[in-house]
Amino acid sequence: MRCLLFLPLLICFCGAADLKLGLLLPLNTLSGSEIATGKLVALAGLLAVEHVNRRDFGLLSSIDEFDVTPNITLFLGDTFSDVGRAVQRVLDWTQVEKAHAVVGPSSSSVAVPVSYVADAFSLPLLSHAATSASLSSHRFFSRVVPTDATYASALAKLVQSFGWKNVGILYVDSEFGAGILRDFGAAAGILNIKTDAAVRFEPGNLDSLAAAMRFLRNAIVRTVVVVAHESSLEEIARTADTAGLIGDGVTWLLGNPNVEPTTVADLRGSQELNRMFSGWIGLLRSNRTQTFSTLLGRLKPTEVDFESVPISEEELSQMPRMGACPTCGFAYDAVWTLAFAAARLRHVDFTDGAALNQAIRQVRFKGVSGYVALDPETGDPLAEERLFHVVNWAIEHDGGTERLGRKTIAQLDVSHGLQVKDESGPHWSDGSIGWTAPEDWLCGTGSIFNHSDRKCKVCPAGSFANKDTDACQLCGLGSVA
Repeated sequence: MRCLLFLPLLICFCGAADLKLGLLLPLNTLSGSEIATGKLVALAGLLAVEHVNRRDFGLLSSIDEFDVTPNITLFLGDTFSDVGRAVQRVLDWTQVEKAHAVVGPSSSSVAVPVSYVADAFSLPLLSHAATSASLSSHRFFSRVVPTDATYASALAKLVQSFGWKNVGILYVDSEFGAGILRDFGAAAGILNIKTDAAVRFEPGNLDSLAAAMRFLRNAIVRTVVVVAHESSLEEIARTADTAGLIGDGVTWLLGNPNVEPTTVADLRGSQELNRMFSGWIGLLRSNRTQTFSTLLGRLKPTEVDFESVPISEEELSQMPRMGACPTCGFAYDAVWTLAFAAARLRHVDFTDGAALNQAIRQVRFKGVSGYVALDPETGDPLAEERLFHVVNWAIEHDGGTERLGRKTIAQLDVSHGLQVKDESGPHWSDGSIGWTAPEDWLCGTGSIFNHSDRKCKVCPAGSFANKDTDACQLCGLGSVA
């Protein structure tokens, strides 16, 4: 296992005092697994520091007039997706390294307890990925990523647009999972969408996942909204496959815009995972269409200290292409936001956390993730998301090599619905292609799909399910059902 507990990246210019930033990310799990997206976010943050210190504004536009931005000293900390380690890292940064601000955390479940520490020490936090609405009440928490509320509404709108019924929600037992469940439920209620089942699971607990899959199977759900983090995605796919919920008529809708199945499948190099994720549908924020490869393409040893992050050039070259890191752009922009905020203070001492926090919420510029402008009161993005990309994962073959690919099949406007981009439609897990999913997938032995109410109907005693005619047929003489 390669672990990174704490490592300072010192990139100093002579003159004014440096702005000391902590970058708080999950790079590994406590069980020893590496988190691919965490590594890429770390590299995006390091690249932003390089650009700030070189005054390279090439990826930005619509910049207000600022004084020269300060140099940045960056401290990189691995949370291991563990609340206790994250809190201790922030305490160390405030008391030992004297950090002025922190980029992160990556998840709402970690961000909530860390925010209490930040409030106590007047330490500004600027998250690139924590989306729970409950965080808006913390005085020193801000974020460049939009909150869950609009995204959950878009998920409900997508379910309505496809006409999916028998919807179940599988959600991680955390602040993030509970928040999406709450916001999706509220939006679904407005659209008269009935949720047939909702079940939570404990990350890393296979028994908990297996029980959740049995619950969904018994509820005869045909669309599963998955609200989980990247570290749980492989376990979810494998457990669902064991339960017979992959390739058996279930549409899997990814309910977290910050994870990418392609990253998981590519990292493992597993054809099994390619098959399991094929047919999944997701909803990504519209700014993902920007060519993020312009950022990833700059990650060379001559420009970024690769030794600061446990990733090799070979590993980087194997990472998926554009869109593989949904939160990298937000992390890049968060570093620049803090640099611009420090420049607004017009002095070399950044220890006044309240002043720096206020300055963060006054910054305005266009970054790689879109326009950055925060609410002065809550620290949430001012721009409301209205447009999303509907994406579909499917197996692709490139020169004899199989990999999990992803394509945009439609755009979703929260106000106006779907706009089709790919007339052929999505790939489904049974191998079919089209805008109408096979409707009788999940009806088990002895049941048929009733098209009038779009539900599975168990055939009565003395009859059997004839899949060819989609009807219950009486057993012949000398036979039993």
